Amino acid sequence: MMEVKTQEIFFTEEKVIRTLGKKEVDTDFSIRNIVYYPYMFYEFSFKRGNPITPLKGDVACTIDAISGIPALVDKRPEFTTLKIANKNILPIQLEENQTVELAKEFLYRTISKNIKVATAPNISLKQCHLFYRPYWIIDGKANEHGFTLMVDSISGKYHPLNVE
Repeated sequence: MMEVKTQEIFFTEEKVIRTLGKKEVDTDFSIRNIVYYPYMFYEFSFKRGNPITPLKGDVACTIDAISGIPALVDKRPEFTTLKIANKNILPIQLEENQTVELAKEFLYRTISKNIKVATAPNISLKQCHLFYRPYWIIDGKANEHGFTLMVDSISGKYHPLNVE
């Protein structure tokens, strides 16, 4: 068991199965297990020292700690601490120094593009957290064909998985 920061599950096992069953009535769904996917959460403050149009604020993103893919965050996630079985936790592939650099590069590009500045603003790290987002692994069967889905337990969005 490992104690980790995670997010509270919104789409429970029952809710996921019921929702998928309504969308695909001729398909049988079953929960295989739950996995906890690693992300780094970064919040930065930024300011641009232009005397004509000064600009400052806070901006946040997550970095997928396996693939390095960044995403903007519009609202800081709420974390809870849980003890999770090690077999349900996906291993981190990137070091924290790699993810912080990915976050800075992503936010520099995003801020510069969105506010159309010629010079990059100064950014400083306010906080960072490693957290694990819970995903349901669902097996489906329709017309003798099986498939697997990964369902985000927070948003309910799902993605097919290519697994045997």
